[in-house]
Parts: sequence; C-alpha cells; structure tokens
Amino acid sequence: MAGKRIKGSEVYVAAICVSILLFAPIIVSQPIPADKSQINAWFNGIIKSVKERGNTLDPELVEAETKPRIIKVMQGGGGEFDTITKAIESVPSGNTKRVIVSIGPGSYKEKIRIERNKPFITLLGDPKKMPNLTFDGTAKQFGTVDSATLITECSYFVGANLNILVS
Repeated sequence: MAGKRIKGSEVYVAAICVSILLFAPIIVSQPIPADKSQINAWFNGIIKSVKERGNTLDPELVEAETKPRIIKVMQGGGGEFDTITKAIESVPSGNTKRVIVSIGPGSYKEKIRIERNKPFITLLGDPKKMPNLTFDGTAKQFGTVDSATLITECSYFVGANLNILVS
C-alpha cells in the first residue's frame, strides 16, 4: 500500500488549524474590550515582557530578543532601504537576533517573502500612519499561496501596525 504524499498547501492548512486550536481558548477567554480606552489595560494584562516570561519561553527566542537590530525603510530616502524586500534581503540566513524592520508611511507595492532561514523578523509600521502593503498578483498568475502580498515561512515572525491589502 503506497503512502499519500502531503502537498505544501495541505501543510499550510494543517498549520493554520493547529494554530487556531492552540490560540482560540486564550483569545475567547479574554475578549477584546469594545471600549477603546480599555484596550491598553487589556493588552498589558495578557502580554508580558520577555523578562517576566523568560523561564517559560524557548531559550532561543529569549536570546534572540536581547539587543534587537532595527532597520528603517522609508520611501524616497531617510531610511537604510526604500523597499521592504531589500531590508529583508539584508538579514543574513541563519539569523539569530530579532530584526525589527521599521516601515515608514506610504504604499509599498511589492511581493514580500520571508524565507524560513530568516527567523526573528518583525515588520513594524507607525500606528498613526500605517504603511499599506500591496501586490497585484493573482492566483492564476502565481498560484494561490504565491499570489499573496506577504508570505512568512520563518519562525518567530511578528507583524504590527500594517495594512495588508488585496488588489
């Protein structure tokens, strides 16, 4: 009897299902408050600093969070790079430290892919002027998974204050 080969898309679906099962109880048990003035207190009650959680976290993650590197991306100058892709390409394979890609305001029309050999990357926009990330790819052109604006295959990815748009 021959075994069934698992395709890449099935692995992604399985990973999403497992993530939902693991994190749903946490989210459901502490719903986001409707009153915006209570959001910071709610967030601070759930999320603890690395120092407070150090003994419960993966030691590799704790080490990575010490002395993070910050890369600035700004359209039209003022940053180290003018595209998010160039900033990610500057991160070495096998990266072991948190790299925060600070993204300036504007619309970034690019296909962003973070390979699995570049863990600990954070894409961070300004909450008051969140950047728009967009790509005009279609499933017909690239396939379902590869038509995405943002694909992250790496461990310990964080994204915050970003508008990820579908064209």
